[in-house]
Amino acid sequence: NLHNMSTINLHLTASTYEITTPTHTLSIQKQPNKDGECIISTTSTQNTPRAPADQVLPIKCIFKTIQLKSGIYLIAVAKTCLTPAISLLSASHASMSASAAEQQQSSSPPVKHQHEALAVKSFHIIGPHSEIFNNRLRENYFLSEDMDEIEYIHLLQQTLANGGQFYYGTNSWNLSKRFFGLDSSKRYDTAHYCWNFETFERVALHDVVPAFIRGYAASYDTNQQQGGAGKVTVAVLSRVSYKNAGTRYNARGVNEDGYAANSVETEQILVNHRTDRIYSFLQIRGSIPVYWTQFTNLKYNPPIIVDQHRAQDGYASYMNSQLERYQNIVCISLVNNKGVEKPLAVEFENQSRAHASDNVKFVPFDFHKECKGMKYENIDLVLWPQIENAVRSYGFHVRDAATMEVLQKQVGVPRTNCKDSLDRTNVVQSAIGRKVFEEWLRLDDNGRVLKDQETLQQCGGEFWNIFRLAWADNGDAVSTLYAGTGALKADYTRTGKRSLYGVWQDFTSSVKRYYLNNFTDGAKQDGVNLLTGAHVVDKHASPFSSVYRGRLLQTLLRIGIFGVIAALLPRQS
Repeated sequence: NLHNMSTINLHLTASTYEITTPTHTLSIQKQPNKDGECIISTTSTQNTPRAPADQVLPIKCIFKTIQLKSGIYLIAVAKTCLTPAISLLSASHASMSASAAEQQQSSSPPVKHQHEALAVKSFHIIGPHSEIFNNRLRENYFLSEDMDEIEYIHLLQQTLANGGQFYYGTNSWNLSKRFFGLDSSKRYDTAHYCWNFETFERVALHDVVPAFIRGYAASYDTNQQQGGAGKVTVAVLSRVSYKNAGTRYNARGVNEDGYAANSVETEQILVNHRTDRIYSFLQIRGSIPVYWTQFTNLKYNPPIIVDQHRAQDGYASYMNSQLERYQNIVCISLVNNKGVEKPLAVEFENQSRAHASDNVKFVPFDFHKECKGMKYENIDLVLWPQIENAVRSYGFHVRDAATMEVLQKQVGVPRTNCKDSLDRTNVVQSAIGRKVFEEWLRLDDNGRVLKDQETLQQCGGEFWNIFRLAWADNGDAVSTLYAGTGALKADYTRTGKRSLYGVWQDFTSSVKRYYLNNFTDGAKQDGVNLLTGAHVVDKHASPFSSVYRGRLLQTLLRIGIFGVIAALLPRQS
């Protein structure tokens, strides 16, 4: 269902975008200053006379600003969809704003608020001349000076289509920060996972400009009282980093700033409403953190090129930033030890040995070799014993929502990767998440739903169904952003076993990926680069010259073909 939250009015004047709240007026200039910067100001509503508006546009909130050739464009949310809500004590929420936290602490007793993750369904792209672009592009190819602008807008439309898998939270919920993780006060969270970071940082009105994440967010409530757990909410959130973001063959390894491609932080949460206990567990994934590339060349599996001269710097830069954030890491590498992937497997292991540390554990697990013949049980039998001590020693986060007391902290994370950090990674991450989830369900506070040696699959029931659904949908969402299709091997995540039908689905998805990766992902990467600021628009140069030449050649070729056909057709005398 489309979310029916009340809208706010965006006033489009000749020179500004303006939003007025009961206390403040937000004004964004449509043209940059002489230094090329966007001018944003927030003033008291009482002291700000409103300029006459050319148009009033109802929106949900503002996403971000972006500068194109003709000026500053504003991207606003047009429609949202409500994901299942999580009911929590706001005062205990580590990701809420400071002012909201102070207000909540001053009241007694604390009041429960409904924290909602809203999925964006559609955006408005508003231009400096008050043009509004939605799903259809208002084209005018006869005006040559507008052609670049049209191309840029089209790239944005492609990236934001159907909401672009963007989410934001209500009631001061900053989705880009960890829900109840290690130390959510660090700015690192928002700076890496907030896709509108620059605009969000500059505007204090976070109900008007909330923090947006890209990835997946959903929660599920149990409808039956399984065991003695009482009412329970299970949630999975995945935050894709906008640093070095992109598509499968265009974003690989680490970049010059030490950010790994396809970096995703996934958090599974269990809320026991009877005991007011909140449990959270973090995992991360990302491309193998060395300098490497794999360019498309129409082969199904193009060769991988590893830059061994810079591999050490890339690994060290990445791992240092991750240790600062997570304290301890167990790296689980699922790449093949032969074939195209062998150089990656060797280099990752070499760098891990060269930078050996008590805080980093490296565990290679050749997934395709170990699980050959659909023997996915080897994840539990072979891999889990190698990482169990590390994962259990890192623990998970527990908070008493009634007293605001942190009862336990997570002090490390498992980091899983395969070549793409998608399909094999999804299977292993869900298996690790299941082990932690089973531990939660064995606790006295959760009614000991599981016996000491009992597994989630053996128990069955609603918890097993919810867990499988959440992790399978999460895997599909992350995979769609990076590779263009849902995850492979998803039947195992959804059902707990592999099937011939699942193998057939993997084949069809692989064919689709081949086409998308070779023929459409270049433009998709351009759109991501434009949205994240990796590409800066130059008013005096066009990056689309080759595009225009290609279209001209296509047009001439079509005219020539029609001309030949017309010449060959018999003429009536």
